[in-house]
Amino acid sequence: MGLWMDRDLEAARLFNACSNVSHSDAKAFSGISDNRLYTWENLGWIERIDTPAGSYYHATKDGRNEFEKQTLLEPYISTSWKHDKGLYDVYTQLTPEERETWQTEIMQREEAENRGIDTSSVSVCDGAYINSEGEWVFVEVVTVHYKEETIEQKIEFVELMGGTYHESRV
Repeated sequence: MGLWMDRDLEAARLFNACSNVSHSDAKAFSGISDNRLYTWENLGWIERIDTPAGSYYHATKDGRNEFEKQTLLEPYISTSWKHDKGLYDVYTQLTPEERETWQTEIMQREEAENRGIDTSSVSVCDGAYINSEGEWVFVEVVTVHYKEETIEQKIEFVELMGGTYHESRV
């Protein structure tokens, strides 16, 4: 695609951190241009999804792979717009330094395995980051469809990892 500008990299990280992002949110947060979003759509890296509640972009498999190559952030994969809007709200409130430490589910699972933690009976969180005090904060966006057992498994994972659990309900 050529030269990646800082705003392109920020938008790519946003898509890999949140998976589904509205057009206006992508522009407002990263400063990415309409033309670049159009290019990414034509390249098949993002696809526009129209719903009665509005439209958003979904990072495709090819897009997630390209964004990972450019940003080194392994992708968060989701299909729920409402859930991912909640994740966007949390992610974009972090400082740039906190966002640089962001880990997706895949990365958390790898980190746990590197620490010798068995993840087969627990559930990893949507994201995690290191706060300004140097502590891990694990983020979970909870919808009405979550069962209490699932939330308990996520809290157990956070305790095993030695972090703080942050829950956002949407």
